[in-house]
Amino acid sequence: MYFLILCIFETIMFVHFKKNIDKIYLYGLLLLAFIMPLHKAIFSWILILYAIFWIVSGGWNEKIKSLKNNFKTFLFLISLYFLYLIGLLCTSNIEVGLFDIQVKVCLFAIPFILSSISKKIVLKPVIFVFIAGCLLSFILSIGVALYQYIHTGSTIVFYYTKLSLIHHPSYLAMYIDFAIACLIWFEFDRKNTSLFYSKYITFLLIFIFSIFVGLLSSKMGIIILVLIFLFTIILFVSKYHKIKTGFALLALCFLFFSTLIFFNPEIYGRFDTARKSLLGQYTDPVDGTYNRKQVWKAGISIIMENSIIGVGTGDSKDELLKEFQKNNLKDAYEKKLNAHDQFIQTFISIGILGFIIILALFIIPFILAWKKKQWLFMIFLIIVFVNFLVESMLETQAGVVFYAFFNTLLFLEMKKE
Repeated sequence: MYFLILCIFETIMFVHFKKNIDKIYLYGLLLLAFIMPLHKAIFSWILILYAIFWIVSGGWNEKIKSLKNNFKTFLFLISLYFLYLIGLLCTSNIEVGLFDIQVKVCLFAIPFILSSISKKIVLKPVIFVFIAGCLLSFILSIGVALYQYIHTGSTIVFYYTKLSLIHHPSYLAMYIDFAIACLIWFEFDRKNTSLFYSKYITFLLIFIFSIFVGLLSSKMGIIILVLIFLFTIILFVSKYHKIKTGFALLALCFLFFSTLIFFNPEIYGRFDTARKSLLGQYTDPVDGTYNRKQVWKAGISIIMENSIIGVGTGDSKDELLKEFQKNNLKDAYEKKLNAHDQFIQTFISIGILGFIIILALFIIPFILAWKKKQWLFMIFLIIVFVNFLVESMLETQAGVVFYAFFNTLLFLEMKKE
């Protein structure tokens, strides 16, 4: 009798579980999107649990069918990771190579899982909770900065690394830039406005996030924000044919960024130093822009000697360190810097084919997004592309998960259109 009751109970629970699988998949994605701007380690654990649930939830026929339908997309999205795997065959530092593959595993895992459950994915709420996560990140960052200011009286706590406690300012600024792009997308796509009570809340959040990007003092974060606003103005004028309003918005943007940069000593100082470094007027080996210039030269020198197949997945850092020593780049050597350019980093590791693939991962989706008028995907690709020019984003978890997660989501969403 007890056994019969247990069987009935388990059957009921199984049926109930099966009915809620779709909800669990969606809630898991929402949780991942919300946590991404807040905590790297928690995001990793939630992703692991999500993958375990994907395994134990069954429904293999449906998953295989979905993978078949998205097979070309899946192969395209994992092509770079596959080449990094092949790159292990010609690496001498296998330990570092395996670690590199581990860091980049989301480039495979996220497209694989999401391609198998693409019909269960709803983009709007995922974007919405990501914006909510960015807002909470802003509140926490400003809250901690205010607490420190009260106790120290120093305004430096409101800028750069002092303000960004979890992520590097460059990566957090990238997240916030994308959140701003999402808010603009919600405003342009009137079907999405139900997620916000009024357009004034949307504009207020855009203003708050723009100030936050400024305080983070990420040069590329601010430049990307300018590009987002310029893209938005062009889109606005082309859609509504309001040229005078477009010029007014352009003037407003110019006023905002001029005030943000020129009337803020911390931000102005970073841009002025970068300008002098690029023009060769400033040669402080500790300066980030000067270091990047020297690191890029070192990376290009390695590429010239290993342009066909690269140095191998695990050997790029060793080769860079050798080049730093050779050129007496003490600060870069001591900090064990990467190439600070994902295109150069990939070229060094896996050669010209890797470089071609990483370019294709931007060019092909951008063309498709342009044809299908997927403006948010286009802005996302611009944000990531520009960041790839100055950061080796795929060498860090913060960069890998952001790119893999939203690139897959937006690509699959585009396929539905």
